[in-house]
Amino acid sequence: MKKSILITAMFLCALSQSNAQAVIADRGEELKGWSGKTPVTLSEDAKEGKYSLQSEGIGEFRFRKVFEPAINTTLEGKSGFIGFWLFVSDVEVVKKSPGFVAISSSGKLELNSHRLSFKDLELKNGWNKVILELSEQSNKGGDFDATHFNYFILFQKTDVPVTFKIDNIRFAKDKKDLQ
Repeated sequence: MKKSILITAMFLCALSQSNAQAVIADRGEELKGWSGKTPVTLSEDAKEGKYSLQSEGIGEFRFRKVFEPAINTTLEGKSGFIGFWLFVSDVEVVKKSPGFVAISSSGKLELNSHRLSFKDLELKNGWNKVILELSEQSNKGGDFDATHFNYFILFQKTDVPVTFKIDNIRFAKDKKDLQ
């Protein structure tokens, strides 16, 4: 009996540690701090939790947020991953003019930021699990300080109305922690 309790306790401890490997930047449960070229609203169509963030219409800067205070992602240098859920209503529009995600430690797009294009992603209509490797992103205006993450932007220009949603933005050292 004691042995099975000990094994169960060890399993639960290991399970809780594996889930603790991802640092959550934003769960997509509230609008505080979010803006975009098109209005950002809450949608009850979410992948995790009760809500996701939604942007509908024609525009370019879909989701933008300056995080105050900054978030320590616990990552070092360019190692690690950012993951989030992304909903696209018409992926053919995105393929014509691929957008990008940028993260920064300066609170601005063009300074101390990493940027990754959507052109290499195999997106489909509906929800997509997006996991981007930080080492594959291009730098803008200096090195991104992963211990001081404070800016996120999703840029996707469209000439026709398209709906985008994002949910559960997080960082992890290991890709499997975002699966």
